[in-house]
Amino acid sequence: MNYLEALGRLEQLENSFEVGRIRVQGVCVWPWLRLYLFQVMAHTKNEHSHEISAGKVKTVLRSLFAFNPLAYLRRRSVWVFNGAERRKEIKGKYIHRVSGFVPSMISDALCIEKPSLAGGHRRRSEIEERHIVSESWILLASHAAERLLRFRRPDVEGADVMDAIISELGVAFDYRYFIRFLLAQRSVVKCLMRVAGRPDTVVIECPYTVMGYLWAFHDRGVRVIELQHGVAGESHYAYVWHHSSVLYPDTLCVFGKRELDYFTRRNPDYAREVVPSGLYILEKCSQAFDSDPFASYRDRFRTIVVFAGQDAVAGENVEFLVEAARKNPETLFIYVPRTDNPGFPPDKANLLYRPGINIYEYLMWCDIHCTVYSTTCLEAAYYGRPTVFHNLDNYSMKYYGDYLEAGRGVEYIDSPDQFAGAVSRLEGCGLFEFPEAFSPFRGKLLKKLICGKTDDQDV
Repeated sequence: MNYLEALGRLEQLENSFEVGRIRVQGVCVWPWLRLYLFQVMAHTKNEHSHEISAGKVKTVLRSLFAFNPLAYLRRRSVWVFNGAERRKEIKGKYIHRVSGFVPSMISDALCIEKPSLAGGHRRRSEIEERHIVSESWILLASHAAERLLRFRRPDVEGADVMDAIISELGVAFDYRYFIRFLLAQRSVVKCLMRVAGRPDTVVIECPYTVMGYLWAFHDRGVRVIELQHGVAGESHYAYVWHHSSVLYPDTLCVFGKRELDYFTRRNPDYAREVVPSGLYILEKCSQAFDSDPFASYRDRFRTIVVFAGQDAVAGENVEFLVEAARKNPETLFIYVPRTDNPGFPPDKANLLYRPGINIYEYLMWCDIHCTVYSTTCLEAAYYGRPTVFHNLDNYSMKYYGDYLEAGRGVEYIDSPDQFAGAVSRLEGCGLFEFPEAFSPFRGKLLKKLICGKTDDQDV
């Protein structure tokens, strides 16, 4: 089944089975298990993400000493968990798109960065963080702890419910492995706090992959703040179980009103506090990129289109772009993948492949943005750029149809044959009108939330 079908099926299962009974050490672990079960159901790119490969081992080992690991041992009041893959280059420095405000605002913060599979970590000369360590140490210890837990089988209350769900689906799903790994994450982070001292606040960009960390922090009374990093709402499988949990954050900082409405009205159990805080990278890029990167192409092409790719539909992205470029020779198509796709065809006259660039710079200067369901459609709107959605398997409409209605800067198409018509409609619609997807970046508010204090300086 595809993504949307799996999302609907998962909701049916949650309505049919007493999933709240599935507990370990008194805590319901369904919020964690449902994430990995969904990936098996939908056959997502992350279906085997938990498995250890030679490439992952090499990345972790190579990253252990990218930064001084002794920085773990000094007590810091704030820990910030983020990922190297979410850095964007701005004027020679690689900035975290979501939590990049921390180095200039919070002096007593430790950045715990997960290495990217593609390149590990950036060199110290390329980043702004002074206090930073690699999460590789925690990852390595968690996998080792999971192996030790195999010798003492954790008790699982409601195992009959989980077994019945797997039987009904007819899939292979080793839920006991995921429970062991959740417990391993928890035990490693609790051990780290015993050695390094307990932080007052933890900031996490992507908490649903490290729920064991959140469990450990809540055990010790540490406040956890999530900074929205991508899609968050009814169309994302991590945000649609309407029950509170120690595996969820205390505070959720969202991009803007759309997510605020969802988490306060439709899923108020996810976090006790929801705050619109904007997205740091948008204003940072607005200040930095003041020259047109496409200037040399303007006299050769009528329209410049930036296509934001996504790993889950990378093959379909390529097929769409190759055909759209063939049918629209007066348009320059630039494909920016989420992660590098070595199989992309070589550059052609009007089809370019640009992995690793700062897509926000391109969104600022392109004529049209295109994607299937990336949040770059919201970021393009922030910069006043229209979006043509490739509505593959109705994904675009499911994600954004109720928020970005067709017309006035938004078009939905099902095939490359319809691209020229969409461009024509955009050219004839007059002024673009977009909802305000992002609140202005609220640096002072974030500092107050994280540190409990603020001053006159903002970012």
